[in-house]
Amino acid sequence: MRDSLRFVVLCCSVGTLLAACGNARRGGGTADAGGTDGASDARADAPAFCRADGDCDDGLDCTVDRCGVGNVCRNEPIDALCPDGQRCLQGVGCAARTRCERDADCDDGDPCNGAETCAVDVGTCLPGTPLVCDDGDPCTDDSCDPGRGACRYEPNGRCDGGAGDGGEPAPPFDPTMHYAGTFLVAPAPSLGCGMASYGFGSVRFERTADALRVYADWMTLEQRPAPEGPDFDVSYVNGSCSTMRLRGTFSNANEFSGRWTATMAAGCSACPNQAQDVAGVRTE
Repeated sequence: MRDSLRFVVLCCSVGTLLAACGNARRGGGTADAGGTDGASDARADAPAFCRADGDCDDGLDCTVDRCGVGNVCRNEPIDALCPDGQRCLQGVGCAARTRCERDADCDDGDPCNGAETCAVDVGTCLPGTPLVCDDGDPCTDDSCDPGRGACRYEPNGRCDGGAGDGGEPAPPFDPTMHYAGTFLVAPAPSLGCGMASYGFGSVRFERTADALRVYADWMTLEQRPAPEGPDFDVSYVNGSCSTMRLRGTFSNANEFSGRWTATMAAGCSACPNQAQDVAGVRTE
């Protein structure tokens, strides 16, 4: 009899635990609609989950980004990282300390740097979004005209079908001669992400008997053996972080078209891969 009684008590205890677990899965309490909705709202407002500091990069230069206790991102605004007279606002970045009550109080009269707005709740002016005038064409010099509030694209004389300074057509490409010199690259490849960061608007080619090397920012991309024609394919392996690659073809002695790629490995898995078409024009 005592054994039978212990069996009944054990079964009841197990049943109680299973019921409690079921309720916990449905919202951490009772399974009514209010409990479920509250859990959904909490998840929607929860900070970003992280495994390392690199997972928490918010793209702002004035915040310190860390993966904190509980694998939750912490983005701490630091006013000292902003220029004098500005403060760091979370989710915004550096902003002027000027007190304001409406957007008109913040207008600096320069349409090229975007329309400034007032964060009324803190009385602080927020910067606008600058007008982007880079058309990706190395044959033009791009700028913004503040008087018109519009982009201006002016031919820079670097192209004209590959013509030289005197207007004569550029010579056909000769790999023994023309894999040398500095080339303007547009649009300029760039990435800001820890060890994978880079940014360059020009590259320098150098060809030796055994290899072609292309110097871009801090990287030396290489192809072995050196190409014998106008097609090239240089790359650089950044340890366990990433592989950078530039492939292209010279149409004449002064111009090439190509594709830049940055492929992330395990060491920089939190960084995005990049791929973009580029054009190069000889500057020297």
